Amino acid sequence: MKRFTVRTVEEGVYQFIDSEGFYLASGTSGGLMLREMPEDESLTYWTLESANGGWYVVNVGATGHIGIEYDSGRFTAYRLSPSGLYTFNFYELQQDPG
Repeated sequence: MKRFTVRTVEEGVYQFIDSEGFYLASGTSGGLMLREMPEDESLTYWTLESANGGWYVVNVGATGHIGIEYDSGRFTAYRLSPSGLYTFNFYELQQDPG
């Protein structure tokens, strides 16, 4: 299981950082990767859009309204559509399991 620390960049804009200090980032036209800070920092910025009782996770810097999906056991990025698929829910970690 991958856990991320969420950093608020500004109201409604977030970064997801793993335990090794890598950022969840999109490429400029899609793709999903963990990487050091890219030259275009906005590729590590994500917003949440309310959708079907959950949230779409949408990249700020990518072209074409790119969101995160979880499919076939892996996370990828895709161009969002109004289908309602790939909504996420978030929960505060109450106790670090170590």
